[in-house]
Amino acid sequence: SDFVELYNGGNGAVSLQGWYLSDSTEKLTKWALPNVSIAPGEYLLIFLSGKDRDRGELHASFALHAGETVALYNSAGRCYDAITIPETEENVSVGRSADKEIVFYSHPTPLEENGNPLTTGK
Repeated sequence: SDFVELYNGGNGAVSLQGWYLSDSTEKLTKWALPNVSIAPGEYLLIFLSGKDRDRGELHASFALHAGETVALYNSAGRCYDAITIPETEENVSVGRSADKEIVFYSHPTPLEENGNPLTTGK
């Protein structure tokens, strides 16, 4: 199943209250993130399955397909980050490098640090 992973690379906890994921520029508040905080160095995993669950295993209310964009919005409607998902082979994940480049990984590593990318793309 497709997923998005949020990582806190900062020094303090980050509250997700009032933050949203969306695949639509028409509805920025499509799926409200749960009222939790991500501790420094921690990850939060959200499956893009369309199942709409905000407790236990998190599932957004929408599914994502190649060519579509998933975006993270704050409570003011400002886009914090967005990524358009390109067509990939099975078991290849898409992510961002430290310098914000799109990268591809041969082994998805949910809730763990990514390994070396296969390739980068812009």
